[in-house]
Amino acid sequence: AVTYTDLITGDLGGVLDLSFVAEVDVLHVCLCYQDYLDEHNNVDVMIPYHTSDEEYLARLRQEFVPRAIAFKPEYIFWEFGYDATQGEYGDKGLTRDCHLELARLIKGVADKVCYGRLIAILCGGSGRAIATYTIPRIIDCLAELGRF
Repeated sequence: AVTYTDLITGDLGGVLDLSFVAEVDVLHVCLCYQDYLDEHNNVDVMIPYHTSDEEYLARLRQEFVPRAIAFKPEYIFWEFGYDATQGEYGDKGLTRDCHLELARLIKGVADKVCYGRLIAILCGGSGRAIATYTIPRIIDCLAELGRF
């Protein structure tokens, strides 16, 4: 299962082209710029501008969590981007604290459905202040260090 929380989908590059063909059994849930659903488990969820953290997290809970539980993936691949954070080039209104909550939510699903097998990569965002705040907290959460 892939969850994609980097709203500027151009940052994804060729991953979609390589991974999500009809013959591959992959769940792909993208919180992005459009609503889309097809028969190959590709789900795009439109996130409007001026979205609160609570609304964003609710959409992930609503669209990704039940699908991942039903799909029962071998692992979850999380494409994390902070470009939707306030002040970033893809600003949708999210605060920098939203990303830690995303990590907790996605890790919780991975722990529940695939023995904690979670691969996370950083895809988008440009501001150092946001990066130096969010990235250590996400690493801490995923590694269960308990520092934040």
